[in-house]
Amino acid sequence: MTHEVGVVYVNYDSAELINKSIHSLDHPHRLIVVDNFHSDRAREQIEAVLPAGALLLAQKNLGFAAGINAANEELGPDSTMLIVNPDAYFATGSMSRLVANAEHAEAHVVSPRILDAHTHSVWFDGGRVSAHTGEVSHFSYGQSPTVASGLQRTSFVSGCALLLSPRARKAVLPLREDLFMYYEDAELSHRAITSGLSLWVDTNSIVFHDEGSTSKTKMQTRSPLFYYYQGRNRLLAELEASRLSRVTLTPWVATRTVARILRRERPKLQLLGSYLAGTLTGIREALREQ
Repeated sequence: MTHEVGVVYVNYDSAELINKSIHSLDHPHRLIVVDNFHSDRAREQIEAVLPAGALLLAQKNLGFAAGINAANEELGPDSTMLIVNPDAYFATGSMSRLVANAEHAEAHVVSPRILDAHTHSVWFDGGRVSAHTGEVSHFSYGQSPTVASGLQRTSFVSGCALLLSPRARKAVLPLREDLFMYYEDAELSHRAITSGLSLWVDTNSIVFHDEGSTSKTKMQTRSPLFYYYQGRNRLLAELEASRLSRVTLTPWVATRTVARILRRERPKLQLLGSYLAGTLTGIREALREQ
């Protein structure tokens, strides 16, 4: 059965990126862009690049999850949802392949193969969430993509580009809005699996990802917000790993993350402060919820 496809973006001052992305959509769809308010100028820019009726307006920055939830309310119950990050865009023909392959296989939760927009190396080709620490890992990250081999099973799907069937929408939505940004896809993956749904990567459908374009500065690979919410939400998301286990193993995780910041990132002190603040907030909230 063919379903309407609703393509959903959550925007925060990313009009140029979204304009590029929507021009890569090659399958009939309904477009919904939730605009988390940044400034009057940013709102004018996103209004200028979208067709009439595509924009949902928020009066403040509600975060990623709230944006997805708002779009979900707009879609009919029998619609498929395709979530796309503003900094992601489809290779020629890939959106149509993704929709067709998912419907043919009756696959309810499907991510395309995601490649780095600059190097064309693998950014996401399946992944997992640690059952002990709650850390997310992407398979084959940074490697050359292998020969496409259709749909492949995975235990984690990325929210960068993600197709949800009507059945999957009922099982995994709404998302938790208190997470604000990051780790929603890890929790979504866990919900889908516990609801009896399989997760898939379509290696024949390609999305290019200009990682971090929506949140980093010119001098950063990752933003302070990335490190704050990664530290916090790893401890708060509903995952297979218990919160107590994640809190107990925090020194192990933190050591590796701090090492990464010192080795790769700048400004180091700002990013270290953001990560440690998020981690301490996560520990307090996780222990309070035990």
